[in-house]
Amino acid sequence: MTTTEQRPPGVSAETARVPSAGRGRYALLIVVLLLAGVLVGSLLHGQFLGLAWRDAFLACRAATPPVTAGDTPAQSVEKSQQFLQCLAPAERRKGLVSLSGAVLVLLLGLALTQLLPWRLFRRAGPVRPAPREWQERAERAVRSMHRRAAPPQVVFGSLALREAFTIRFLRRTRMVLPPGIVTAPAEQAEAIVRHESAHVAAGDVGLVWLTRGVWWALPPVLLLPMITTEIRVLLSGDTASPHTLWAPFWAEYAARAALVLTLTALVSTSVLRSREHEADLRAVQGFPSGPLRALLSRTTTRRMSWWHRARAIHPPPARRIAVLDAGDLPGQTRVLDGVVYGALAAMAAQTATLVALPTFLGTGENSQSYAVPLSCLLAGVLTAAGWGTALWRTPQRSALTLAGVTLSLPLGVALGFLTDFSRTGTTDLSPFGDWPQLVAVSLAMAGAACLSLALAALWAGHAGTIPTPRRIWLLAAVLNTALFTGAWWIGMTSGTLITVTGNWFHGIAIAGMTATWQEPVALGLIVVAGLAWCWNRRRLSLLAVGVAATAAALAGRRLLPVDVQHTDPLSLDRLDWWVAVSAATACVLALTALHGRTGLGNSLAAAPLAALLTATGCLLTRDPQHNLIPYLTSAMALSTLAILCLALPVTLLPSRWLRARPWHRPALALATAAGTTTIVMHLGNVLT
Repeated sequence: MTTTEQRPPGVSAETARVPSAGRGRYALLIVVLLLAGVLVGSLLHGQFLGLAWRDAFLACRAATPPVTAGDTPAQSVEKSQQFLQCLAPAERRKGLVSLSGAVLVLLLGLALTQLLPWRLFRRAGPVRPAPREWQERAERAVRSMHRRAAPPQVVFGSLALREAFTIRFLRRTRMVLPPGIVTAPAEQAEAIVRHESAHVAAGDVGLVWLTRGVWWALPPVLLLPMITTEIRVLLSGDTASPHTLWAPFWAEYAARAALVLTLTALVSTSVLRSREHEADLRAVQGFPSGPLRALLSRTTTRRMSWWHRARAIHPPPARRIAVLDAGDLPGQTRVLDGVVYGALAAMAAQTATLVALPTFLGTGENSQSYAVPLSCLLAGVLTAAGWGTALWRTPQRSALTLAGVTLSLPLGVALGFLTDFSRTGTTDLSPFGDWPQLVAVSLAMAGAACLSLALAALWAGHAGTIPTPRRIWLLAAVLNTALFTGAWWIGMTSGTLITVTGNWFHGIAIAGMTATWQEPVALGLIVVAGLAWCWNRRRLSLLAVGVAATAAALAGRRLLPVDVQHTDPLSLDRLDWWVAVSAATACVLALTALHGRTGLGNSLAAAPLAALLTATGCLLTRDPQHNLIPYLTSAMALSTLAILCLALPVTLLPSRWLRARPWHRPALALATAAGTTTIVMHLGNVLT
C-alpha cells in the first residue's frame, strides 16, 4: 500500500495549519486560577488590615462634606470625588494586597512547573541518552512539521516504562522513550517518535506543565485564610467567635473553591484530549497513518470506572482511530464547553474589576473609568481564546447544534456571575449591579456568539476549498476579541442603566445614545460590515437591499407626521437615530425572512450600510451645523444594539428556506422598512 493510500483523506496541509484552540484555553485556565488567588489576598487584607481600612474610611467620611439632598449634581460629584481622593491610599493598598494572592499562586505554580515534570522524569528512570539515530529521527520529525521549535533531547527510560512521553523542565525539552521501542517495527517506532515530536512542534509542552503547576498551587493557597483564621481564634482564646471555621461563610467559600477547581479541571482534561488528537493528525501529515493505527489497534484498554474515564487525559484508542479516519479534530464547541468557558470568563471579569477599581482609585482624573473597560477586555480576550475562535474551526463541516452553541455561552456567563469567588458571603451581584446586569451581559454575549458564527460561515463560504492562510486565524482571534469585549462592555453598561432607570427599554436606549463605548462599537460595526461585504457573493443584491431600506426609511421620516416633544432640542436627533435603526432592522428581518439563519451573515453587510445611509440622509435635511461624527456614532451604536438583540432569535431559525428571486430581497426590505419606520414615527415621544 502506498503512502497516499494509507493517509486518511481528510488529513491535509490545511489541518496542520489550523491553529489549536488549546493555547487560548490554557491561558484562560491560568488567568482564572491566578485571579482565584485574588480573593485569598482580599481575605487576608480583611483579617490583618481590615481595621486600618475601616479607620481610614471613617476618617475620610468625617473629613469630607457629606452629600445632601439639596446638592446640585455638580456639587454631589465634587463631594464624592473628595471622599474618593481621601480614601485612595487605603483602597490602593487593599487592591495591591489582594493581588498578592495571585502572585503567591504564580510563584508556587512556577516552582511546581519544574517539580512535577522532574518527578515524572525520575519515576521513568534511570534514564540514559538515546543513540544518535533516535535523536536525528526526532530532529527530522520536528523539521517536517514546519516548526521552528528546538528538537528535544531523546532519552531511554527504564525497562518498566511502557509509554513514551515528553516533558520540559530546566529550560530543556526531553522525549522519554521506552527501551522496547528498539524491537518495534521501524514504521511503528517512527510513528511514536513523530507523535511525541508533534507535541514539541506545537510548542505547548511548557504551557501544559505551567497550567498543571498553577492548578496544584491553588488549593494550598485557598487554605491559607482558613488556617490564619483558625490560628487567630486559637491565639485569642475565643472559641465562640463568629469568625471560626464553622461559620457559614467558610462553607460557602469551600463550595465556590471546589466549583472553580472542578470547572478548570474539566477544561484541562478536554484540552489535553484534544492535544493528543492534534498530535496524531500532525504525526501523519504527509506520512502513512497505517503504523500509528496499528499501534492504537493493539493497545488494550482495561475496563475503568466512570471516575477514571472522566479524569483520563488520553482519549480511548478507538476514539483516536476515529479522528484519524475523519482527518480532522472533533468539534470543540460542545454545550458543556460553552457553559464552562462562559462561567470562567465571567469569574475573571468580576475579580479583575474588584482589583482594578480600588487600584486605579485616585491615580488620576477619571482613572477609575478604565477599570470596567479593562475587565471587559480581559473577559473578551479569554472568551475569544476559549470559545470564539473554536467556532471558526468548523463552522459548516461539523454537526453543531446551533441552539446549544448559542445558548450555552450565556448560560455559562450567568453561572459565573452567580458562583464567582467575589460574591462569597454576599447576596447581591456587586460590582455588576443586580439581575438586569446579569441578564443584559448574558444576552449580549449570546448575540456576539451568533455574530461570530455568522461571520465564520461567511468566511467558509467565501474561502471554499482555498487553503486558509494563517493570517485569517489571526484576524479571527482579533475579530472575536472585539466582538466579545464589546458585548461585555455593552451588557455591563446597559445593565447598570436598566437598574438605575427601572425600565429595560429606556436603560438600553440611553446606553446606545450616551455610553462611553459608542465610538469603538460604531467603528467595530463598520469593520464587521466591511468584512461581511468582502466575504459575500451577493454584493449587488445586498446593496439593493440596503438602498431600498434607506429609501423607505427616509420617505417615512419625511412624509409621516412627527410626534415628538419639540421643547427638547435633541428629540429630533434621537428620532433620526431610531429611523436609522428601523432601516437596519428591516434589512435583518427581510433577509432572514427569505433565507432563515443564513440571512444573518448577509444582513451584517446590508444593515450597517442602511443605518449609515439613513442617518446621513436625515442629517442632510436638518441643520448643517450638526456635529457629524457624534450624530452618526449614536445611530450606528443604536443599530448595533438592535442587531445584537435580533442575532439570537435569528440564529435559532431553520437554515433552509424557500428559494427567493433576486428582486424579492430589496422588495421585502422596502416593505419592511416602511413598516418599521411607521412604527418609529408613531412612537416618537416614547422613543425620544
